[in-house]
Amino acid sequence: MILRLCILFFLCESVAHALPQQQCAEYVSMGTPFKLCVYLEAQQRDLFAEKVREAFAKLDEMDAWMSDWKPSSELSHVNSLAGRKPVVVRKELFDLLTFVSGISTKTLGAFDPTFNVFR
Repeated sequence: MILRLCILFFLCESVAHALPQQQCAEYVSMGTPFKLCVYLEAQQRDLFAEKVREAFAKLDEMDAWMSDWKPSSELSHVNSLAGRKPVVVRKELFDLLTFVSGISTKTLGAFDPTFNVFR
């Protein structure tokens, strides 16, 4: 009986190592906590770690140009010159501003991307 239990335990342990395991990564960027969880096989864990680093670096990069809280950001520069002169911006920022402007129009102003203009 004990031998059977040992064999069963060994088999269950072997199967458990072969099954995908949950991997999670947490990060704070843009003043927001992010948590990314996926199920991976053992050989995928290094790739997951690399891709998570890339994703979190991209968040920080986006925060650097689109934060309205950072005076050095491209968005803050646009806001500082709003209504006074045209500003050349990167395509991503232009696309984002076009997108949110469209949402504002479609919602008849219920969505207001300028909510924090007068702080």
